[in-house]
Amino acid sequence: MELTFSSAGPIVNLPIALVVRRKDALVGDMELRATHENGETHVLRWMFILEVLTSIGGLPQNQSLNFLRQDRAITLLASPSTVINKTIGFQDSSFQETYRQKFAALADHYQFLKGREHGRDEFLQSRELAVALQWFQDAMFWSEGRYKFEAEMTIEGLRRPIVTVFYADINKAEADLLRQNIEKMKEYAIALVSADAKGERASEPVWNWIFPSVTTDR
Repeated sequence: MELTFSSAGPIVNLPIALVVRRKDALVGDMELRATHENGETHVLRWMFILEVLTSIGGLPQNQSLNFLRQDRAITLLASPSTVINKTIGFQDSSFQETYRQKFAALADHYQFLKGREHGRDEFLQSRELAVALQWFQDAMFWSEGRYKFEAEMTIEGLRRPIVTVFYADINKAEADLLRQNIEKMKEYAIALVSADAKGERASEPVWNWIFPSVTTDR
């Protein structure tokens, strides 16, 4: 499992293996509920499906280079004759909608200010930018501690969803690494709005990811 918090909000990429015994199964929806040991809960929905097409090993530090195909998560079909190995990408669609609204408003504000002699400095010190960045910081909910994850899979024809429960720990170093994305976001927000005002496109930062171990033990 791998997770981050970026301009796309919270992301969890979860590998799954799906086996059916008698007949085809059509997965119509998946949700992932993440509950921190302090009781704080967030629900993410599947947004995309990743498949490793090929992998190149033998790289430094025993790393490998994966070539992936990413498809939008609509349905997933499993047949008795095959084992489905996929990685499901879970995200928060409500975060993404709010993000688009806030940064579209920032772009408009920058357009309004940029013609002034000190327009860029005014923008950098503006309440509008400070509020947007504070919203992003407050939305970054990953923190040190143990999380309980509940993956809920809805299959057409079944009355109840299939729920798989597992646990993962985020240590202090990993939590700190994700919090560094807040600073990356501040730099990216300024570049994003400035580029938009020029009709250009800003490059995404290299976001930090963590790879917590998964267990079924409480």
